[in-house]
Amino acid sequence: MNINSNRTLLFAAAACLALAGPNVWAEEIRLQVGVTGNNALHGLDDPVTVAQMPEVSNLLQAIADQPRSADFIEQSLRGSRANLDLLLELDLLKKWDGRYALSFNYLTVEDHQLLIRALAPFAESLAQSYRDRWKEFEASFSAYDAAGVTRGEVAYAIIGAFSLDWDGLDITAEKELRITAENLPHGRDFVVWAKEQSSEINSKGLYWGSHNTVVEGVRFTTFGDHHSLPRLGLPDLLWNMGSRVAAIDDAPRSLQISVYQALSPYYQDDFLRDAGAMLRLLRQGPASGQSVSAMTGVGQDRADAILELLQELQYVRAQDGSFVLAVPYFSIVDKPMVDAVRAMGRQVMDAWLEQNGAAVKDSLGRLNAIQFGVAYQQLFTEIWHYLFGMANRSLVESGHFADPYADGRLSKGMIPFAFDVELLQPGTEARN
Repeated sequence: MNINSNRTLLFAAAACLALAGPNVWAEEIRLQVGVTGNNALHGLDDPVTVAQMPEVSNLLQAIADQPRSADFIEQSLRGSRANLDLLLELDLLKKWDGRYALSFNYLTVEDHQLLIRALAPFAESLAQSYRDRWKEFEASFSAYDAAGVTRGEVAYAIIGAFSLDWDGLDITAEKELRITAENLPHGRDFVVWAKEQSSEINSKGLYWGSHNTVVEGVRFTTFGDHHSLPRLGLPDLLWNMGSRVAAIDDAPRSLQISVYQALSPYYQDDFLRDAGAMLRLLRQGPASGQSVSAMTGVGQDRADAILELLQELQYVRAQDGSFVLAVPYFSIVDKPMVDAVRAMGRQVMDAWLEQNGAAVKDSLGRLNAIQFGVAYQQLFTEIWHYLFGMANRSLVESGHFADPYADGRLSKGMIPFAFDVELLQPGTEARN
């Protein structure tokens, strides 16, 4: 699940979880709502904003249980700015046998359990397909010579994120297994999704989510599960600061947004520009603080402060009077290695999808949205995330990947890395 920071403020990311009121469940169910693609809509024109309204969130949960009548819907929305016509216009609902059903990618708590149960053997098979060629993958990884970075961390980044996540989304789109920004219904640039969240949901070890931002040709990524949040890495740490900078007491929302837009380049882009230059330099080998300052053009005091922070975040570590990389950084010199691993990954996924794609679809006919006529292709982005998220977990458990929950990690559940953007220009949609 990619999250791209190139949005107007991180209100969009921070507001991803909307609290829904009580429903027929014994416990409170939260509704996580987002988009696959690029959503520039606002207010009542934005289906995400509307779906996050408490009255609408409650209603969607009720309709997920069973289709509802127009009277039920209008009564549920009484006093709300939303109404039945708006929900139909935004394609959140549709007519269904005289009543109204959900019309988009909506996963219930039971759907989550079904996906975990039904896809577990397929995910293990996918992981085994990578293990079957592990000697070939290791031969490519041997070209990466940053002494402070483990082979398992390199494999986690390139296979877990580059291959299974980003390339996997491209491959499944090319095979027309899933709807993308190029073929979305209603001429939109995005598709809406929602997932019910409760204490029954356990996403620990589902390594499926990348959080990303690009500054001055360097892409900063954290990749892991969504059980352990917030992440103490880049860009997440700066996003968290952004929400705090914007949270001015009693200030109008327009002022909060203006403050963020005016100040964020100074504490986000400027910092990441310098940090990226330092990491790229250290990819070449160990360097002293003085050398880092001289070779990047960053003033000594500023360089020392940034290196101290990068050391606290476990991106670098001090060794024999110098600094060395402690997380993967892939520069243009690593492109042959990255390309070779991605090419092998494509071969693995092509063969695996050809052999298993139909069986995966057959196993998921009881998903709530499918039973109400939502196209399988519209759900497949989520389905693929479950598949590769569990495959990544299997590769961690078998020791082929580094463990995001290993003792000594500052931030559990994820591993950060960075790379020159020339290595990858993702065609996959941003996930917010």
